[in-house]
Amino acid sequence: MTQKYVLKPDFSKVEALLLPEPTDAENSPDAQTPIEQRGVKLEWIFEFMRAIEDVFVDLWKRYESHERAYEHLNWSGHIPEAERPAYERHPALNGYFLQGTIIKPMTQNCQLSLYSRSPPEVRGEPSVFVSHAWADPLVRTPGTTLIDMVSGNNRVSDNAFCWLDLFVYNQHTPQDIAQDMERIIGTVGQLVMPMSSETVLQRLWCIWEWLAAHRAGATITLPEAAYSRYYFGKKRDWFQTAFTTIADAQTTHPEDAAQIMEEILRTFGSVEAADKEIRALADKFFTHADQAPWHKAAKEKNAKP
Repeated sequence: MTQKYVLKPDFSKVEALLLPEPTDAENSPDAQTPIEQRGVKLEWIFEFMRAIEDVFVDLWKRYESHERAYEHLNWSGHIPEAERPAYERHPALNGYFLQGTIIKPMTQNCQLSLYSRSPPEVRGEPSVFVSHAWADPLVRTPGTTLIDMVSGNNRVSDNAFCWLDLFVYNQHTPQDIAQDMERIIGTVGQLVMPMSSETVLQRLWCIWEWLAAHRAGATITLPEAAYSRYYFGKKRDWFQTAFTTIADAQTTHPEDAAQIMEEILRTFGSVEAADKEIRALADKFFTHADQAPWHKAAKEKNAKP
């Protein structure tokens, strides 16, 4: 059987955005910066993510170019057939993919967080704690976590320094930061929950972060993503359909769910009271349909004689 040619992703442009892996863990940014003070500039996070997207687009371009050469220029049989890439052209850049394919391999030798490889000019005191579901993609299109976070009402500035677990938390060493969450979010001062999908409402860890922010007295913000005036009002309608009760939210480990629900009951007294608090947040941040710009414009137009 003829050996197929395997094309590999070229991560050189991603690596170019990073510092070399630290060789002295004790003097690394991880060691010198408490976890609650690790922020990464959002503008740079977008640049980093675009570089990752380009890796896989380039991989497929090289594969298709090789396939054309194999089909049309292989008269002497000197061009081996290429194996189809193992990655999609546009993989879902969610937490699981980024951790396994990008972050852990790029910090394998130092066994530190990606924060320790981030350039010093993009590191700073965080002003935003980003709450996100790991199953949801972070970027690429409307309806992804970070894209929604900078679009529409209550948007986050590109210049903001963000506490984003994938970038500031050591992905090699399991640590129980759940107990520290209240302190971390309280120190950061603002929790932002981009509700790009109902997954955020279905994961108890996201609810836990909201609870920690509530108890720490941190500002809680729900961005209302909008890519034209016709988006306003739809997020509120979506929320009313997507959210039922936090009692339906899940965790991977049942013992975590029991612990989180216990803390929710201790804080609010009942699940119903906690549900009411979440609905009040949505009511505060999401535009009512009858107040949306497109609705007002249509109403004014119909009112003209």
